[in-house]
Formats: sequence, structure tokens, C-alpha cells
Amino acid sequence: MFKAPLLGIIATLGLAAQANAAPVLLDSYLHSYGTNAGHLDPAGSDFVGPDYVQVSDGSTQRFSDAFNFSALDYDTISSFNLTLTFRDAGPSVFPAELWAVRVQGANPASALDDLFALLTGNSWTQQITTVNAATDLFTVNAFAHTLATETFSFWFSEFTSGRDKFTLASAKLDVYGTAPVPLPAGGLMLVGALGGLAAVRRRKAN
Repeated sequence: MFKAPLLGIIATLGLAAQANAAPVLLDSYLHSYGTNAGHLDPAGSDFVGPDYVQVSDGSTQRFSDAFNFSALDYDTISSFNLTLTFRDAGPSVFPAELWAVRVQGANPASALDDLFALLTGNSWTQQITTVNAATDLFTVNAFAHTLATETFSFWFSEFTSGRDKFTLASAKLDVYGTAPVPLPAGGLMLVGALGGLAAVRRRKAN
């Protein structure tokens, strides 16, 4: 007798909790590059130091790395922030080096299918690239593809002639969104009371 209304109340309480939840930092993932303990030597790096790698546009295999967040417990994801610590990327004007970070979309072979942001910094620099639904409108589906695969994949490209390289120390991914919201204590009490009332009604009916 009370099953449908009870499910409706539970759904309403859950939706209300989600509606009131503002995006927060859900988790951070850090890749420090190099040969030191706990560091990572990613694919495509030309030279690996103790706490850095060199990324070159002359590599036969271009640098690439990825963060898998499939184990993350979340309700929604609103954006990703990729923070790179690097140097020697040059100014972003021709004819100097013109490096960009690229975030993979569904079709890596298409230059229009991923988000890219230019890198600038000859001394150690931290640069943040944000990927969200708004940027996805201009870059086809980098954000949508990242959500669908639960993997944030990125690499670098360079747009000028000649052999160029830069030094990369680390990459950090911050994931923002809303976490699953448990039913509030008051809602649990209400559900319990309604369930007890339904049981009493069933006993009387029998």
C-alpha cells in the first residue's frame, strides 16, 4: 500500500541532497617523473633524470601519460584541473618553441578532437589547465571522453620547426564534483516510521 509513496519520498530526499551539493575537490592524483623511488618514467620521454623527464618533439614515441579514476566514489564530476610543473618550454610566440598540452578526446588522430593549452615558462613553472563541459563545447569531446572512460589521458605537441624539448617534473590531476550524499538522519527516521506504519497496516489488513 505504501510502497510507491515511500519510494517517491526516498527519491525526493536524495534529489534534494544532490541539488544542495556544491562541487568540491573529490581527489588528487600526482605523478612525479624520474628515476627516484616512487617516481614514474612515462612512455616517450627522451631522457630521464632523478626527478624529471625531458619531452622532445623528435621522439619516435611521443610522451603520453594517463590518470585512471575509476575507483573514485562520486555522484557527478564537474571539472578536472591538470597542474604541470615544467621548465624550458619557451615563450608562446613564433619562431620560438610553441609547446601545448593535449587532453585526449575520442579520436586521438583528429587535432580537433582534444583540448590543448599552450605552455610558457623557461624557469620552473606551474601551469593549470581546466577541462570541463564548457571547454568541451569548443574541443568536441575531451571532457565527455574523459568521463566516459574514467581516464584522463594527455600528451604534448610542438608547432614550430626544428628539434625542441622541455623538462617536466610532475603532473597533478584534481577532480572536482559532488560525492554520493547519504540520506540525512531525519530522512532515515521518516523512512523508518513510514515503513513501520506500512507494516501495521498490512497486519490489520490480514
